[in-house]
Formats: sequence, C-alpha cells, structure tokens
Amino acid sequence: MQALIRGLSKLRNPLPSNGPALRYVPDSRPSSTDPPRSASFGFRTVPEEAKESMVREVFDSVASKYDIMNDISSAGVHRLWKDDFVASLQPGRRGPQKCIDVAGGTADIALRILDFARERYACRETTVDIVDINGQMLKEGYNKFKKTMYHNSTLCFCSLPLRYLK
Repeated sequence: MQALIRGLSKLRNPLPSNGPALRYVPDSRPSSTDPPRSASFGFRTVPEEAKESMVREVFDSVASKYDIMNDISSAGVHRLWKDDFVASLQPGRRGPQKCIDVAGGTADIALRILDFARERYACRETTVDIVDINGQMLKEGYNKFKKTMYHNSTLCFCSLPLRYLK
C-alpha cells in the first residue's frame, strides 16, 4: 500500500496560466537533455521505457502456470510462507477488515486471507482488493476466485501500471 501511495504521490499537477486547466505529469519524466535511462532486466540492461512491457510479456507467458512454478521452485515451501504471513496478519480478529493484496495476481494470498478470517474468527465480511501490474495474472486469480465459495462475494481485481509503483 505504501508503494502505491508513493507512486500516486509522485504525480504532480502543473497549472500553466495559458494551458489546460488540469494535467498530470509523472515526476520521473526525463528531460530532453538527460541521457537515455536504462534498467536491469534479468542479466541484461534495457532501455527503461521498454522494461514495463518486457516484464508484462514474461508474466503473460507464465500466468497460467505461475502457481505450479512456485510449487516446483520452492518444493511447496512457498505455501507455508504464505500461511505464516496470513496468520501473522490475523485477518478477522478485530472484526471485518478491508485488505489490499499488492502484486496479488493469482489471488493465493487473498484467498488465504478470506479463509483465515472465516475459519478462525467466523468473519465473512473481511474483503480483499487485489492489485497487480499484470492483467493475465489477475485473470488467473479471478478464474481461481470464481471456483471458490467466495464466488458471489465482491472482490476487486485491479491492474495498475508499473510506473505508479516506482
């Protein structure tokens, strides 16, 4: 959430006297005299403006197998980490909570939050909004969500461009 707020707070509102009444421009915009900016992408350096689309392409290509890839690469330990993380949050302990799962694409933590609140505290009013930069990951999460007992609940799946999280 703090990264989201930081990203949104980087927007500034210039109000030129003879220009449009309102216009948003990201602070991270390079000037015409700045050298081209680069970013790390795996083991190579790429133009900064190309990185977002490259990251999107990678996650688009693995979205349908992302959870299986996590199982294989961690030998299933990632499930224990996620369970411990959710238990540390104790959703539902103080009544209904509104949670935000940032980078929550496939909804595995969001569903754990809902399960924990329901099973431990009989809380069915806790909600989770899922934010991710990748639409395909969110689609996988939405499809998983629709197969659960929460399919009639209101969950928000929101795609947010990477530039707002910097």
